[in-house]
Amino acid sequence: MLGKEQRVKVYADALDACVLDATFSDKGTATDRSGFENHGESHGPLQWGENYVQTTRDAYIEFPATPSLMQSTGAISLMAWIKPLKVPRGYADFFSKGDYTVMKLQGRQIAFFAGGWGRGTCEVTLPEDWFGKWHLVTGVGTGEHLALYIDGEPVQRIAVSGTIKATELPWNLGRNAEMPFSRFADMQIGSMRIFGAELNEKQVKSVYDREKSQYQH
Repeated sequence: MLGKEQRVKVYADALDACVLDATFSDKGTATDRSGFENHGESHGPLQWGENYVQTTRDAYIEFPATPSLMQSTGAISLMAWIKPLKVPRGYADFFSKGDYTVMKLQGRQIAFFAGGWGRGTCEVTLPEDWFGKWHLVTGVGTGEHLALYIDGEPVQRIAVSGTIKATELPWNLGRNAEMPFSRFADMQIGSMRIFGAELNEKQVKSVYDREKSQYQH
């Protein structure tokens, strides 16, 4: 658009297609390191640690509705270091763009879908000792398939059809903007990312291997 300035990123590797790379600090900041300056806005009684933020009921982070976060490239990858403090009783949407693209817990199940739940959902049951520990959760979505990874390893891949389109609701961490009075996530969240591209198994594993030492506490 004439007179409008818009940031773009040219990449050869899907790991360089990052449009949000949020980190958290005990100073109460949600800083985006992707280059797009998609810094998060804090809401409610969040608790801040050296490299994480703790969300709970009515305490969440919302990211801006910028072109880099609102446009769709047809493929998406989400990545988040999380430490769930307890097994949730209901839905706990910890990384979501409305009810269109979601990472969530429901009891001892973890789920991911992109492009609407009607296209299909990756969903697996977690072991009892999974909670109270740090894990890297990755969801990858395209027009043809969805894939879920935990700690760098693939745990489920399903075939889907249709496309991942642009939607109006903003990205939220710790809640679902389409369900603003429920589905809060009670957990600690470390660095989290959005990529406008499909990450492969090798790329997901490389991030886990590089960062796991930061979350072994």
